[in-house]
Amino acid sequence: MENKEFKYLSIYDNETGERITSYVTGIHGENITHLQALALKNYPEHDCLILTESEYSKSIEKNLIYKNGTLILPPEQTEEEKALAELEHKKLQKLAEIKKLLADTDYKAVKFAEGMLTAEQYKPIKQSRALWRTAYNSIEKSETLEELKSITYSINIPEK
Repeated sequence: MENKEFKYLSIYDNETGERITSYVTGIHGENITHLQALALKNYPEHDCLILTESEYSKSIEKNLIYKNGTLILPPEQTEEEKALAELEHKKLQKLAEIKKLLADTDYKAVKFAEGMLTAEQYKPIKQSRALWRTAYNSIEKSETLEELKSITYSINIPEK
């Protein structure tokens, strides 16, 4: 049995050098020529690099970027970039939490709309949902960790 090594064609962003995607022989095309045609069609303005399986693995493992015709380690993030990344991460966490709260109470909104809950029964849910939406909008607009930390909301779902 022949041990055929895969060849990879990785596509990199011209500006940042970050890998966008990769194509593999035997999966996305029969050979490198087919992969190059596919890359040219789908990513005409980006850099392409042919890699062996071991080169590809190393580039993924080390998160290498493609600059000036060479795969290199990405530059260290500045403190400002790290703070911004942390802010975005925490914002996404809080937004996901609120989306879940809203999704978990959608059925009560439907029950109210269908007349299965009275206005009095639905009132605490309606108030909570309004507060969650307000918090959601504030979180989206927050620009600092301090701003984000100042946004509070209850994670308790009212019973009725």
